[in-house]
This record gives sequence, structure tokens and C-alpha cells, in this order.
Amino acid sequence: MLVYGAITLAVAAGFSCWRRSAVIAVGAAFIAGIGVSRLIVHAHSIPEVLVGSLVGIAALALFARPFLGHSPPPGRLRPLLAACALLMVLLHGQDLRAEDMLHAIGLYLNGAGMVCL
Repeated sequence: MLVYGAITLAVAAGFSCWRRSAVIAVGAAFIAGIGVSRLIVHAHSIPEVLVGSLVGIAALALFARPFLGHSPPPGRLRPLLAACALLMVLLHGQDLRAEDMLHAIGLYLNGAGMVCL
């Protein structure tokens, strides 16, 4: 949500009127498609996708608030899009397993008495 939402906002800031709305609509559809795909492949449950979406929306709102007040300098959009496309190609199919790391951190914090689960 945050990464693709931030990319969508960066691209949308370079356009005006209906093009900006179209970029935001396509970005939102792409992001929603990711959430739906996680449900289809049974990688997450509905509550997990909903909570993840809420966390992503909150993080994106924190990013978007100061970002939307400024327009990007001209000519900087193409390198950003090229870098994003390159990363998407390089990381396609990679399994980062963040869930295991977050679970281990939660167990550590719970064992240290810092978090009540």
C-alpha cells in the first residue's frame, strides 16, 4: 500500500486534471488487486488484508500530506519510473518473508515484557 501508493502519488503529481485522477484510479486498482490476490492464493486472511490495508493507508496519509503540497521539479519523473520498474523486475518472484521476522520480533518483545499479546 505505502510503496505503490507513494509511487502513484509521485506520478500523479506530474499531471493535472483528469490525467491525475486517471493515474490515481489505476494505482488504486493495482493496489486493490494486490490485496485481492493475497486472498485468492490464501497467503492472508480477510482480517489480515484489512488490517494491512489500514496500516498502509495510515502510512500513506502521513507521506501524502506534505508531499501533495509540492509539485515535483520538471524532468524528474522518468528516472523515478525507470528505477521503480527496474526494482519490480529484479524483485519479481522474490519471497522476502517479512512475516517470519515480525513474528520473531513480537515473540522477543513479549518475552521481554515489553508487549502484552
